Amino acid sequence: MRVASPRKIGILAGGRSLPREIAESLVRRGAQVVVLAIEGEASAQLDALSPIKVNIGELGRIVRTLKQAGCSELIIVGHVTRPDLASIKPDLGFFRALPTVLRLVRAGGDDAVLRGVIAFFEERGLKVVSPADVAPELLIGV
Repeated sequence: MRVASPRKIGILAGGRSLPREIAESLVRRGAQVVVLAIEGEASAQLDALSPIKVNIGELGRIVRTLKQAGCSELIIVGHVTRPDLASIKPDLGFFRALPTVLRLVRAGGDDAVLRGVIAFFEERGLKVVSPADVAPELLIGV
């Protein structure tokens, strides 16, 4: 009889406490998490989860790290400000995705940018899932 392996989920973490709360919720339920902390955005609260620090321009490294860790799902969560272009440290994956990056820069509104980011990761085989789907107990009732 084959034993199911635990769910492996990547978390691309911006600021504030929600990325940590989601990661801890997943771990409590037996999932394995790979936390990628965005430099200059992610909270020090994530340090207990041994995050991998990434620059927003390291698109290739982000995708490669998640795939090498066996993640097929990704949660993008936490506060992120529009990056200062001088702080971006692009890798080869960034340059390969340059047409997509330029579309995102010109997209304008935050919703369009987020949809583009989701499409970017999904085109590379990572299903972007909602925090509400993986940690429903963190939702505030209305």
